[in-house]
Amino acid sequence: MMRYDCVLFDADGTLLDYEAGEARALARTLASLGVEPDPTHLAAYREINARVWERFERREITQGEIGRERFGELLARLGIRADPEALGERYLGFLGEEAELIDGAREALRALRGRVKLALVTNGLGPVQRARLARSGLDALLDAVVISGELTVAKPDPRIFALALDGAGGVPPHRALMVGDSLASDVLGAIQAGLASCWFNPRGEANPFPFSPTYEIRSLAELPGIVGTADPPPTTRFL
Repeated sequence: MMRYDCVLFDADGTLLDYEAGEARALARTLASLGVEPDPTHLAAYREINARVWERFERREITQGEIGRERFGELLARLGIRADPEALGERYLGFLGEEAELIDGAREALRALRGRVKLALVTNGLGPVQRARLARSGLDALLDAVVISGELTVAKPDPRIFALALDGAGGVPPHRALMVGDSLASDVLGAIQAGLASCWFNPRGEANPFPFSPTYEIRSLAELPGIVGTADPPPTTRFL
């Protein structure tokens, strides 16, 4: 008997290798301005981007303002005069071409497909994420795709998880598992929405938050065993 009827996945950092795609897309974006490759540029961008997304998750800025905010600050830091909005759009075009998968992502989805419903819940822009899902072939393995940029809600808002469950055929929250690499967005959101949660933690990082996921895994290959075996105690972690 399946422990869950639906497994929801985060996209970036869980199924798609966002870090690799981000690095290549940023390099191409800066090269379009004649900027030579420099690892400090990527480090600066990532630091800025993390802060901008945190502001978005706190609802201090809209999703449409993310590109302008992050590239405006990056350009100022690099001392480059350019239109941050136009540069942000260029970057998103390059990012949409990046579809490298996390190790084991396709295999995990194939192992689960047909046994449970599979849905994707991602904070991102619709055209970019859909292009990456199509390029990677993951879209053909998913029963529902919910993207914050196409809605008025984003993780960790419980409503976005409810929309994904509706799209997967009306699965009740207690019969669903959310898998993601972000404690703040994926795990907390799942807890608030009444879902079980699985923290994908390949680097073995410490949990700095006062809440815990239902499960914690290092590899996506561990997922089929979690979905299809007998119920463990709520605090059990699969390492």
